Amino acid sequence: MKSNYPYATILNGVVSFHDGKLIKLPMEFLREKNKTIVANYYKDILSKNTEELTLGTDPLGFDFVVFQNICNIGVLINNSSSALVNNNRKKYPNHKFEKTYFIERVKEDKRIQNFEEYIPIEIATQNIHELRNLNGKISASVDEILDYSTDSEWETKFDSADDNIKKIYVSSRLTKFILDNIKFYMPDYLDNLKPNTERKFYIHKSVNKIAKIFSNDFKKKKINVPLEGNTFRQVQGDKELFEIVLMLLTENAIKYSRDAYTIQPNIKIKEIENTVEIAVSSYGSLIPNEDIPKLFTKGYRSSVHKSLKDGTGMGLHNAYKLIKLFNGELSYSKQPSSPSDNTTGWNIFLITCRQTSI
Repeated sequence: MKSNYPYATILNGVVSFHDGKLIKLPMEFLREKNKTIVANYYKDILSKNTEELTLGTDPLGFDFVVFQNICNIGVLINNSSSALVNNNRKKYPNHKFEKTYFIERVKEDKRIQNFEEYIPIEIATQNIHELRNLNGKISASVDEILDYSTDSEWETKFDSADDNIKKIYVSSRLTKFILDNIKFYMPDYLDNLKPNTERKFYIHKSVNKIAKIFSNDFKKKKINVPLEGNTFRQVQGDKELFEIVLMLLTENAIKYSRDAYTIQPNIKIKEIENTVEIAVSSYGSLIPNEDIPKLFTKGYRSSVHKSLKDGTGMGLHNAYKLIKLFNGELSYSKQPSSPSDNTTGWNIFLITCRQTSI
């Protein structure tokens, strides 16, 4: 998401500078003689964990503020005095801000991006609850039309159903996914979720259902999400929350695929003794090494993801937190397309469930 003020990003080790929506990037950042020194300076800053508020002055005499992985640059907020800084103040009067004001603006913009403010919670919660009830009735009606008695029978019934029935089923499940996902933006909601150890469900059936939902969406040119492998093992917990993890990862795989129609995202299940591994993979731009340690941080977006699509940086974080309710883990790995190309290949998100049973 574009910032209101000039900002710096890093992708595959290369630093880029961008205009803000309210003020432009100072021309000094674009001059040939300055490019190397300023790029190296911000490369060092962007390669660090930038969750905490960080302030400073760069070699060009402009101030920067880093907050929750957004690096705003090209502003003048410090009271330092030098020939370089004074010249910048004369040349760029619209870039001057009172320090406290600017920091609060940066924080406010981030809160708005994360939907932390300006949502009437009581009204939103009430409407979400009513929509869930209505959507639940639609889902139940479709289940009655499919007329299946067991989960294993559901697959056969779904595959042979009329396309319109499939569309209604898929739309109700995706709507439920959206409504459930909204709750995860509420402060501390994920931290207060408790695992339900009294319920069990079959892992393969949940994975298969999600693959079929995304393979039967409403696009004229459908994206198939093939599923490989099988397991008869079960895991304890709420099936709906487990399926949300799968939906988040599958949606992410489709969203950031280079060409999902030609090189399809895929899901693979692998059983190793009591452990079940579920790999959700997509082909596209690989996540740079410097981004990987922060990949599941709340609000963080990889430089690759920022350059391709808009987003909130919450999907991977939510999936990472939810899978822990099943004593599971979520990790990332990549497979470059060739030894000479470290920028393109397979992005692989791996769910590992170790405490499973027959």
